[in-house]
Amino acid sequence: MKKLLLASLLLATTGAFAQTKKVIIEDYTGLHCGWCPEGTVILEGLRSSNPTNCLPVAIHTGSYEPGTSAINMQSSVGSALTSTLKVLGFPNGAVDRKNYPAAGAGHDSIAMGRGSWSAAFNVQKAKTAVATVSFSNKTLKTDGSYECDVNVVFTSLPTAGIPLTIGVFLVEDSIAASGSLAQDNYSSSVQGGASPLSPWFHNRTLRWSASGDAWGFSGVIPATPVVGTKYTKHITITPVTGISPTGWVTKNMTLVAFTAMNGSAFNDQKEILNAEEVSLKSFFKTGVENTATPVTIYNAFPNPATLNDVVKVEFNMNTTGAVKMNVYNAMGQLVATPFDSYEAAGTHTLQWKASENGLTAGVYIMEVVTAEGKQTQRITLQ
Repeated sequence: MKKLLLASLLLATTGAFAQTKKVIIEDYTGLHCGWCPEGTVILEGLRSSNPTNCLPVAIHTGSYEPGTSAINMQSSVGSALTSTLKVLGFPNGAVDRKNYPAAGAGHDSIAMGRGSWSAAFNVQKAKTAVATVSFSNKTLKTDGSYECDVNVVFTSLPTAGIPLTIGVFLVEDSIAASGSLAQDNYSSSVQGGASPLSPWFHNRTLRWSASGDAWGFSGVIPATPVVGTKYTKHITITPVTGISPTGWVTKNMTLVAFTAMNGSAFNDQKEILNAEEVSLKSFFKTGVENTATPVTIYNAFPNPATLNDVVKVEFNMNTTGAVKMNVYNAMGQLVATPFDSYEAAGTHTLQWKASENGLTAGVYIMEVVTAEGKQTQRITLQ
């Protein structure tokens, strides 16, 4: 009876198939692109004000990088995207790989100038997503490799007749921009025009693609997916330690998974339909996730947090369905609902800011709840 009542309340407030739209912004950048730091600042602002919805990926391309890919963070993925999406300058960006012909200089390429990213992001964010993406069976193996399943569930049919893929990128934060990785800068609005920038860190930097290309795994999702059916791709990540200067620092790494159309770029058929991310820190050495309870909060960080911190909450839900995160004050009163969605079974990441939800300093209870159950965690806001 309690489950039925909880399910009714969730559906009444969430609405079936109202999953959160997460938008991937691919920033085509380079160490010697002097205007690229302005693009980074724009992306950081978008992510700060839309922490759950905005998933940036910084893609270093060949035009502005010296040396070899072992040093300069280039990748064949970046080269393919630069060519196919018609990157005409740096920094350029693709917002969900959707074509916005009026953006930037008015050209019809999918990539656009940094001044157009915010408007395109807001359009994509407001769309009704047709699919939800999750992770499951996250395992840290004894040989140091990582394994997981990436799941996609369609809640409505995408455009007919266009192939569909599952893509997985690995991105890294906190790569020091010094020595051979120093960042040039032409903008007086970034560190007063200093060049190279110091201190500066390359964040959300593309390091690896599970499929080996930009587009993802084909053949996992049929041409006409069945609404409500889970499509799964198993992947293995083997960290590379020989990359100069420091190798992959796995504690700073995040998996970004997405489902996308893989038709003709010329006909605007490369759009990313939805995405999800999870940190490598959340993988389990035993290979056994806690599925004994319907909902599990794996991690909430930072805690304590300031009012302007982005709090990252990684949680697992055993059943596809409606899910919410509520925040209660010390009196037990509901004061905020930062997340309200319909998601596939598996692990998800939501990110929220107290200041964006009207909260003040104090002790609060975060509650992640589905029709099957709930879990709570205390958080202190300073």
